[in-house]
Amino acid sequence: RTQLTAGTARFSFVGTGAPEMELFQSGDLAIRGRYISAGTTLTVPDYVFDEDYALRPLAEVQSFIDTHSHLPDVPSAADIAEDGLDLTEMQMTLLKKIEELTLYTLEQQDIMERQNARLAAQAAMIASQQAKNTAQEAQLSALIADMAALKATRD
Repeated sequence: RTQLTAGTARFSFVGTGAPEMELFQSGDLAIRGRYISAGTTLTVPDYVFDEDYALRPLAEVQSFIDTHSHLPDVPSAADIAEDGLDLTEMQMTLLKKIEELTLYTLEQQDIMERQNARLAAQAAMIASQQAKNTAQEAQLSALIADMAALKATRD
């Protein structure tokens, strides 16, 4: 059932009472419940996880942001203002960016784990060197004492 009042179109199912969807004169659309985009051909960005996917180096992403003031593959505010926004396309773009962020995070995690392993190895090496230094200092002190004793017997 459709009802038009004061610049607002209300759509509801017979017997439900409350409108399920309202289209306002301002262009706003209010939907109660879930919005399901069916019958569309979506390219879900699972390809981001393919071995041959070329994930941009973060330095390249930073350079793009510095130049264009928005993320690569994401429309700028000016583009959206001029061309409008395809919500389904934007959802897939945002999903792609989330998946790329996940890959960057995993890459950083791998780097941190390797650095932590290197730090642990260096800490063990430092501890070993300190133990050797302590032993050598004791040996040096013993040698100095022996030399002093020899010198005392000569005099």
